[in-house]
Amino acid sequence: VEETADHGVVRVPMFDSLASDICSRVAAGTGDSERIVDARTLPGAGPFFYLCICGNEMKDLHLIDGSMALVRVQNFVADDEVGVFWVDDHALIRRFTRSDGIAILSAANQEVPIRVYQIDSVVVVGKVMRVEIDLP
Repeated sequence: VEETADHGVVRVPMFDSLASDICSRVAAGTGDSERIVDARTLPGAGPFFYLCICGNEMKDLHLIDGSMALVRVQNFVADDEVGVFWVDDHALIRRFTRSDGIAILSAANQEVPIRVYQIDSVVVVGKVMRVEIDLP
């Protein structure tokens, strides 16, 4: 997140997809584009990025095709929080639960199977803070 000369306005990187290089690009702050937002609307301290949602795996949380998730960059999430995760060479948005050394990553769509991984094989990219939808 970079503050502009216009006080209170920030540029937030936006990523078009969960590409294979998302971890390095998030760390560098190099999105596919950016959104200019009023800093007062951001939920606390950042850095943040937007992720364009492709598909409906998280539809029950209104993370639907064409919507945008505002994600705070952080390396942890608590149980029952939604995050962006890097696992098995791909990125996912899922609800997180920890149990006896395993990570349970659940979609918000009953048609999508729950995924279970060893906790140390899951990298947290960030926590989903909210979803936004631009009206046509």
